Amino acid sequence: MIDIWIDTRTGDQLIGHAAVEQRLEESSPGDLVPLTSLLEYNASLPDTSHFERMDYRDWGRENYLAYGKWILNLIDADERRPQPSTDVIDRLSALKIGPGRRAIQNRFEGRIWRYREALGTYIGKAAMRFADWSRADYLKYAASLAERLGHKPVYDDYEDAAHQNLGPSPYIIAEHVGTTAQVNEMIGYPNIHDWSHDDYVTWGAKVLQANGGGTLTVRLISTLSRNKRGPSARSIATHFGSLIDFHAAAEALANEEIEDQEIKQTEVDEQYKLLLDGETSLEQDEKSQMQRRAFVAKYTLLHSYISNIDLSVATIVSQLPMAKFLAYLSQFVPAQPRLAEIEIDATVLGIYDDLWPPDSSWRMYLRVTDSELHYKRKGNLKRFRPAA
Repeated sequence: MIDIWIDTRTGDQLIGHAAVEQRLEESSPGDLVPLTSLLEYNASLPDTSHFERMDYRDWGRENYLAYGKWILNLIDADERRPQPSTDVIDRLSALKIGPGRRAIQNRFEGRIWRYREALGTYIGKAAMRFADWSRADYLKYAASLAERLGHKPVYDDYEDAAHQNLGPSPYIIAEHVGTTAQVNEMIGYPNIHDWSHDDYVTWGAKVLQANGGGTLTVRLISTLSRNKRGPSARSIATHFGSLIDFHAAAEALANEEIEDQEIKQTEVDEQYKLLLDGETSLEQDEKSQMQRRAFVAKYTLLHSYISNIDLSVATIVSQLPMAKFLAYLSQFVPAQPRLAEIEIDATVLGIYDDLWPPDSSWRMYLRVTDSELHYKRKGNLKRFRPAA
């Protein structure tokens, strides 16, 4: 590993013990930090507004490869994680030390994995096992792990399961979906301590949708909180001032989402009719709204990869089942995108949810039955009183 320190005041890179010792004489404690410590996952970065960015505008392919090898010599490579990882590339770019992810992709056929391939980076067996997993696969795995454990899985649980060869490591999960805390949020285990105002409102809107509207009552909220599915009524009242204000914000968001979905469906129907050249009326068409959305999304994605594709061919391909559609992309798209990369491209185009409809299991987690709603613990159920 290369021993490089960063002067957080200037962005200067200091190599070697003598250079560090000399700079220490004119700096304060904490001004100099090892570069590798700033590349660690979730490490805080200094203010870089006054750093001078490296000029890589004239770099050729060989320069990028040399940079990649420099990164590999800089870090402790984890064979369970493709290297150099996108997180390390992004952090070095944020520190203005090297090019960002997009610049690298532009030099290597639009794909980071092509860059790693050119570097000859070894991708560990574990990473290869999950290379074709979709986001839904990762969430399904996380949910099954939670069910097997009988509680919310923490980072160490994911790590232990990976060591037992039961699933992907937290590094691989982070590369494709997000942190383990974010994944737990997606499978119904909210990390309330880190919630923002918008997180509370989004949760409230989902509770309303899962329970057919109505009112966000103290009993409803307390039932979900007792089952570790949401915040307590007291914490909500403290954050919003009152449950009435909380309900108003959540209801407004829920109604806004309904309106957005209606607008989206109208736009999809118009595109659908246009692509089929008005051959079939929507009233006669047997396809569901979800199928129409998937068709338009597939066409949009396909056209983004092959802009000169024949309309009739694109129309036929866009009607293929998802597995065959993905197989077509891997065979006929020049860049040969992998599934994880297709997901990223779909997200950028705003069509991810149309191709892979969101997991609606949150409705099950947030749905409260009458029997649960009227459950009482032993003893008297204390009346909730918001803090004055």
